[in-house]
Amino acid sequence: MKNLKKLTAILFLCLAVVSCNKDDGDSEPTNAELIIGLFQLQSVTQDGNPFALGPCDLLETVRFNESGAFTQTIYSGENCAVITPLNGTYTITDTSITTNVGSDATIVRIVTLNDSSLSVEFNESGILFVQNYIRK
Repeated sequence: MKNLKKLTAILFLCLAVVSCNKDDGDSEPTNAELIIGLFQLQSVTQDGNPFALGPCDLLETVRFNESGAFTQTIYSGENCAVITPLNGTYTITDTSITTNVGSDATIVRIVTLNDSSLSVEFNESGILFVQNYIRK
């Protein structure tokens, strides 16, 4: 009888341990999931120093679609008119985003990507730029 009670206790303990495992549905979203949406430029640094942005620059947005397409909208001029939107495709990994517009490919390193923001860095002519976006 004592052995039956011990066996029952062990079975309940095993059941409790198995039932407390993390559910697959609670996994963290991937970068491919987090990138989907509209982001608006907030700030830029150049070699670690703040880069002055004008009011039109702060209207810049980039939208990443589930289909692998993206649209970057840039504004310019006295009235911050839309310059022809830049359309292309993108691929994303754990560490980088590659955008393709026509035959031109650009690779940026992901610094931060979460539910509320995107920060990327890239080197242009030996100067390190970091662009910070918020999700809209």
